Amino acid sequence: MKKIIIVLATILIIVITSGLVFISLFGGNLLLDYLQRTIGVEFIYKGRVSGIDTFVFRNASVQDFKVKIPSANLIVACKKAELQFDFSEIISKRAIGVSSTFYKPKFESVSDTKEKKDASVMSFLPGVFSSITGEKNIASLERLYCDLVLFGDTARVRNIIISSSDFILNVKCDLQRNGIIKGDLRAYFSPALVQKLPQEALGMFKESPDPWKMFVISFNVNPKDKFYKIEGDRFRLTIGDEKK
Repeated sequence: MKKIIIVLATILIIVITSGLVFISLFGGNLLLDYLQRTIGVEFIYKGRVSGIDTFVFRNASVQDFKVKIPSANLIVACKKAELQFDFSEIISKRAIGVSSTFYKPKFESVSDTKEKKDASVMSFLPGVFSSITGEKNIASLERLYCDLVLFGDTARVRNIIISSSDFILNVKCDLQRNGIIKGDLRAYFSPALVQKLPQEALGMFKESPDPWKMFVISFNVNPKDKFYKIEGDRFRLTIGDEKK
């Protein structure tokens, strides 16, 4: 009997030890897999993200990181991204906080979407926004910062900041697993960039004594039902019918 207990205890120790080693080595990868399935995006990156970095130090560095967002027909890519995790509300609210910083980010279109004829979120934004996402301006992006919290089937984006020397974009929105995106966007443009914008776009800016100009839009996108709604102070664009 004593030998059986020893054998069982040994097996138990081996199983627990193996589990801890696996989590310490690949725990970060498992968390990222959970996050991408919850948000409805796809993470593409090289190497492994250790559980020690993720759960103990609560931060991780990821190389050649890409976030593929099918609902927006968009890929955000960078050579290096820094991730920070917040588990303080995981018990009380069943929520996980994630903050990420993309260095020298670039934006690409999803090339392998099944429904290529569907318009993307980017294509419905005003011409003034399209102008700053051209190749020359994309190359000047310095960083993208994203702070979000995950709960249930929703990812609440508390803040997204995309910045360069000439403009700053600030986005707050809710992303649902079914692809629905609702939120607001604020864009700030330097005087030098404003001068390069098409004349018809200048009327969209809010009147301000500040040399930096700003416009605000709200958006409600449901790619599955092909519904797109974008509103600003001086324009409104609605495509499709919103289903309640």
